[in-house]
Amino acid sequence: MLVAQRVKLWVEPLLYRTITVQNSAKFFHLLRILRTKPPSFLASAVWHIHYAIPLPRESLVSADICAEVLALCPGTTHVGTTVSFMGTRSRDAMSVLTNLQDLTTELGILFEHTQPIDARHRVFAHVTHLNLHDRMGLRSVRQRIWDAVPAMPSLTHLRMLSGDSIADAHIEHLLFSCPKLRILLLTLEGHWDEHFHRTRRVSDSRLVWAFVDEAYGRFWADWTRHTRGETCLWTMAEDVVRQRTMRQGSIPSAEAECIHLNPPPTPTERASDEDS
Repeated sequence: MLVAQRVKLWVEPLLYRTITVQNSAKFFHLLRILRTKPPSFLASAVWHIHYAIPLPRESLVSADICAEVLALCPGTTHVGTTVSFMGTRSRDAMSVLTNLQDLTTELGILFEHTQPIDARHRVFAHVTHLNLHDRMGLRSVRQRIWDAVPAMPSLTHLRMLSGDSIADAHIEHLLFSCPKLRILLLTLEGHWDEHFHRTRRVSDSRLVWAFVDEAYGRFWADWTRHTRGETCLWTMAEDVVRQRTMRQGSIPSAEAECIHLNPPPTPTERASDEDS
């Protein structure tokens, strides 16, 4: 009997490590269970919360429920939000998390558009990894965010959707303004080519370009791998930077300096594109 109790104490928290908030009977059943658990148990058992729900008008998961999950699990370290739970409401709800280290969100709408982003807000106090949905190709969006990022006290890893419209000078300025940043991961959809590398002149070793498929399912699959400590975009970017620092005079191929998660088109696909 004593052994069974000890096994339960060890195994049960593993069942709650990652909570997926979604519009399903399974989630609402889980929510009822969470409401019965001792606060001390949830504070230590739940580490990751992912809001995988559709637009508010299509969901039975209200903003109140989204906020309640955070309040029930104040020890959460990783939060991934979608369009259904963003904005100032999600920012205020996340304020209960005293050890939030990894945040995926649209930063620009955590604060009113007429106000600057408060990089000293308590939500960001311990965030080391920031993964942004914001479209950096829009100058107004980019400038507001880049004004705030250097003042975030704990930030070491920053991932952004770059498109191909951010000038090298702006990237260099951001890196110069963030001396504690260890990884700046800029993602693009599409495939690497020689022209891209020839037109990019940023030499800072912390900058990593990644050619990825930003489809919803693949994006969140990578997020999940990160929470499990598995190989993901972050670990691949860290490997790129590590290899740069370890090299002694050797010059890698330009392509090796990027991450490639989009397989290049086959000859048949290229021929089809040219014919269309």
